[in-house]
Amino acid sequence: MKKGISFVRIDFLVLSAALFLMATAAFNAHGQQAVVLGFNDNILEPNDDGSTELVDIGFEINFFGVVSSSLYVNNNGNVTLDQPLFVFTPFDLTSTGQQIIAPFFADVDTRSAGDPVTYGNGFFNGRPAFGVNWVNVDYFPSDPAHTNRNSFQLILVDRSDIQPGEFDIVFNYDQIQWEAGTASGSNDAGRGGFSARVGFSNGTGEEGTFFELRGSAINGAFLDTGSRPLIFNRINSTIDGRYIFRARNGDITPPPPAPASAITWHNTATGDTRIWSMEGVARVGTSSPPGIPDTSWSLIGTADFSGDGRYDFLWRAADLGLGQNRIWLIADNQRLAASAIPSIANDWSFGGTGDFNGDGRDDILWRQTLPVTGQNRAWLMNGLQRQQGDSIPLLRGSEWIAGGIGDFNGDGRDDILWRSTQRPQTRIWIMDTFDRVQSAAIPLIQNQWEVAGIGDFDGDGKADILWRNGAIGQNRIWLMDGLTIKGRGTINLIGPASWQVAGVDDFDADGRDDIVWRNSDSGQNRIWLMDGLARKQGAAIPFEPDTNWRIAGVGNTD
Repeated sequence: MKKGISFVRIDFLVLSAALFLMATAAFNAHGQQAVVLGFNDNILEPNDDGSTELVDIGFEINFFGVVSSSLYVNNNGNVTLDQPLFVFTPFDLTSTGQQIIAPFFADVDTRSAGDPVTYGNGFFNGRPAFGVNWVNVDYFPSDPAHTNRNSFQLILVDRSDIQPGEFDIVFNYDQIQWEAGTASGSNDAGRGGFSARVGFSNGTGEEGTFFELRGSAINGAFLDTGSRPLIFNRINSTIDGRYIFRARNGDITPPPPAPASAITWHNTATGDTRIWSMEGVARVGTSSPPGIPDTSWSLIGTADFSGDGRYDFLWRAADLGLGQNRIWLIADNQRLAASAIPSIANDWSFGGTGDFNGDGRDDILWRQTLPVTGQNRAWLMNGLQRQQGDSIPLLRGSEWIAGGIGDFNGDGRDDILWRSTQRPQTRIWIMDTFDRVQSAAIPLIQNQWEVAGIGDFDGDGKADILWRNGAIGQNRIWLMDGLTIKGRGTINLIGPASWQVAGVDDFDADGRDDIVWRNSDSGQNRIWLMDGLARKQGAAIPFEPDTNWRIAGVGNTD
């Protein structure tokens, strides 16, 4: 039960600019400060779910035909033009009747920890502006023990120099480490539940009068370590973490939607690479970053090594030298930077990638195969650098392979699923960096069933297991909660055995992972859009008859 709310506002003319600078700089997670100084003449007294009285912003704005020169500053990451908003669980901005501009609509609580919301007039790029600062803010229930805070900002910029009523909306983000309060269903760390929404609406529901940023309401998406981190992306700006929307003639043209995911291809005969940008089951773009003509090199995987939300390329030439490796950082579907990383001998096999230490950057798992010692290693990565490498616990027996990597318990750190190729046994290791903190066998399943993929099929923030029996074309999903199966079911058939799972990712941006298939004989490809244990849509995607082209990975590269 949350407490009652009230209007709260006091003048705060003596708020120190130095204090504001310390707050923004200390919580700048990505090295480029998007949040700007100023707009701090007033303070919204520490509160939970409170709002100001009507505030004069100093100029007139035309917001989809709603003309106003005043608004309400609401504690929960938004401003409204029509009336104060005390709601703490974010609602759908595409269907609301509220006139709202929301840089981060979620349950902000400033009573006991963090800093209060400030607001006021100033300048942005030389133009008069009104801004609101949610810098170093806590979530409900506010607690000094919380060390994860958010820092974001809204600026409305007067552009009456173009025409009366014209203005810009600027959303700035320096750190996003929580997404909801516990009253909105989050865990104690402010993760999960009904996640934050970002966007705006004039409250009519008419087409073209609202916008909601992709990733809204999707668990984990906007976090600094998420799939669509706010601090690493931008709109109409060259600064990461800055999103600018221009209101002209009463309208705001939304940005074109970014591809939800991508399919990365590698031609094993020529070394060429290709990227298909995907929206659901539609291919919306094709790019051809340079490959490596020397076919000693294989593109063994794609993963986000830099933490920018884009998947990079991991290359390996196991038989060159001591087993050479390279990483290419990818942005805008092209190679941004490249470097060799340490070698590892060819008796070590690539086990997969995952974020073992929860820093938002994927790491690399290796397993020694010959001689069989049961040794395993994890390399913690930071872009093109191996930050740290160390052994993780042994697992003796040549039959054990890394069947998949994913966050089975939802703690922000990826775990390892091991599968025996000789016995119907499967184990999960719950990981914390190099340490195995928990381990258990999960129920037996016969060896003709292979782990075909790991993904979050029901959108609960925890990895699930996709099984395939190629001999009979059957497929199953186990919905996982840590080491426990919380649900299981058979999904659609697909045969013959030449149909193989080529990747698992969220192709339609609904917060649930989907499945991409490739027929290694015919060159056919398909995508299944999933909702838990149900296939909600299945469709063929473009044909690639040259079977030298293999799918090396899936994940956003734009």
